[in-house]
Amino acid sequence: MGLIGFIEHLRNKPEETRKAITAAAVTVMTVIIVGIWLLTISLTPVERVKADAPKEPVEPSPFTLLWNMLKDAI
Repeated sequence: MGLIGFIEHLRNKPEETRKAITAAAVTVMTVIIVGIWLLTISLTPVERVKADAPKEPVEPSPFTLLWNMLKDAI
């Protein structure tokens, strides 16, 4: 059964079942995309700073900014 046959098979199912399958597929794809995104953020190389070099101000991560914004809103 090819992709076209699989789609035709899904089209013959009741609407409630199709919506459940769609929701599950969207959820799985979202989890995969967010997982890849988080992995790429955590795997970025960290530059080593020399001990005698002046330290630049550290910019907070996007998650820290989001967390602080949510804390301030509540």
